[in-house]
Amino acid sequence: MSTAVASIADKPQVPVGPWRPGRKARLQEAAMRAVARFGGACSDLTGSRADQPLGILAYHRVAPQTPGVPAPPYNATPRAFRAQLTGLLKRGYRFISLSSALRAHHSGEPLPSRSVVLTFDDCFETVFTEAFPILQELGTPATLLLCTGYLDGDKPFPFDTWAFEYTGRVPRSHYRPIQIQQCESMLASGLIEIGTHTHTHADFRGHSEAFLEEMEVSAEIVQRSFGVDAPPFSFPFGTVADGLAGPELMEAARSTTACCALTTEVELVDPARDPFGWGRITVFDWDTGSTLAGKLGGWYDWAPRLKHRLKQRQRAGRSPR
Repeated sequence: MSTAVASIADKPQVPVGPWRPGRKARLQEAAMRAVARFGGACSDLTGSRADQPLGILAYHRVAPQTPGVPAPPYNATPRAFRAQLTGLLKRGYRFISLSSALRAHHSGEPLPSRSVVLTFDDCFETVFTEAFPILQELGTPATLLLCTGYLDGDKPFPFDTWAFEYTGRVPRSHYRPIQIQQCESMLASGLIEIGTHTHTHADFRGHSEAFLEEMEVSAEIVQRSFGVDAPPFSFPFGTVADGLAGPELMEAARSTTACCALTTEVELVDPARDPFGWGRITVFDWDTGSTLAGKLGGWYDWAPRLKHRLKQRQRAGRSPR
């Protein structure tokens, strides 16, 4: 790893999310949950109002709750994960691979409505131990977007503040990065595709040169380990407005071997649109088949946009005049 990449990777990293949220964060989560439930009810009663056929779901950890320990951020328990997938299947949603969505983009052939892609960022070991058996049972394809610098590691990801707090009180698999052999086993099933999430999951805002070096390192590892020549890619943290997947980094991603660049902008996807910038819908433990149908049916995306606009106004109000 070059000095430029190492210097970025050694910086304090943007946290995945607060594992112990304050009052304001709890109120915001409650509001977003209420919006999602309302959207789910609308979807169940009146159906989808989405004008795009594709939704991409973003998962992170799939780990059971440990008694006496706060739930980790961006986690879905295996029970919730299974219920979410089966709930969508019962509502007529169809899970397809990310490569199928990309082929539709390049061929111009339309995708059926209610097409859904599953992705996993970071890739904790629980993707193999907890999520993969459910994917196999349901025949559901998924794409693993790996932080290649931590493959085969035994310590928590540097950005996983929850794990550093509770190491020793939770099973190691709940925070340990996925292992190469586990990825190979999943690839052999034909259900799983492999991509990258950079090498170290660092914050590359203003550091496009280091970002390109990391992408080269990560792509080389994925090619050598799994035979993937043009890997799908997702930005760490992934928000466009905050610059974590902004125009400078997006243009840099285009110059790599990546076949797409996914963000965490809450939006449905037009497969005809350039896949460098496709958004995704983050899934939470509280989501159900109904709330996800609401999100995938176009009943929810206005709420995160409103939240962002309010945040921008708050920031503007604090700025010196």
